[in-house]
Amino acid sequence: MKAIDFMNQLQKNPEYIEMQKQKEREMQLKLAEIKNIEASFINDLQANGFDIQASGDLLKLKKVDAKLAELLLMWLPKISDKHNSQQMLVRALAIAEKPFNGKILMQLFDSEESSDGLKWAIGNTIASASVLNIEGWLEAKLNASQQGKQNEMLIYAAAKYFDYVKAESLFKKLFDIYPLQVADVFSKVGNGEDLKFLQLKSKNYSGEVHKQIVKYIAQLKKRLGNQGNVALAKS
Repeated sequence: MKAIDFMNQLQKNPEYIEMQKQKEREMQLKLAEIKNIEASFINDLQANGFDIQASGDLLKLKKVDAKLAELLLMWLPKISDKHNSQQMLVRALAIAEKPFNGKILMQLFDSEESSDGLKWAIGNTIASASVLNIEGWLEAKLNASQQGKQNEMLIYAAAKYFDYVKAESLFKKLFDIYPLQVADVFSKVGNGEDLKFLQLKSKNYSGEVHKQIVKYIAQLKKRLGNQGNVALAKS
C-alpha cells in the first residue's frame, strides 16, 4: 500500500479521527493555560511599550535593551515554567545589550524546582550575555562533586568570566565529563599545550565523540598554525 493510500484510509478511521480531535482539544487547553500563566507578564510588557503577545515572541527579537531586561528579571521568579515560559525569558536575556546582575539566574539554577532544561538555558544565557557578580557561583558549580548535563554550558561561561589559567585548569579537570564542550572551547581559545592534551585525550574515545574531538583538534591546529606544529613536535 502506498503511503498516500494509507493516509487516506487512516483519515477515515473513526478511532484515528477521535484521536486527532483529542490532540486538538489538548493543544487548545495548553494554549489557554499558557495565555493565563503569562497574562500579567504580557500586560506589563505592553504597558511599558513592548509589542509582545506571548513569551515566545521574545525569541524573535534581535536585541533586548536595558528596560526590557529589567522587566524580564523582575518577572522571572514570578512566572510559572510549567510550559517553559521561564525558559523563554531566560533565553531572551542571552541577547541583552547591557550587563545585568545574575542574582535571579543563580537562584533559579540552584532551585530544586527548576528543570534541567531551564538550568541549561540559564547556563547558555550566562555564557552569552554579560552577567554581573557570577564568578564565585560559577567556580563553585564547576568544582562541585556532582556534575550533569545542566552544567555543560557553564564550560563556555568559564572561558568568558575566568582568566585563562583558572579556566584551563577547570577544563582539563572536567574534560571526561564534558569532552565535546571542552574540546570546542579549546578549539577557539586553546594553546599548544591544550592541543597536546586533546590529542592524548582523543585516544580514549571512539565513534561520534572521537570524530567531533578530532574536528576540534583540526580547528585548533589551524588556528595555532606553526605554533601548533611546534607543540606537537615536542610531545
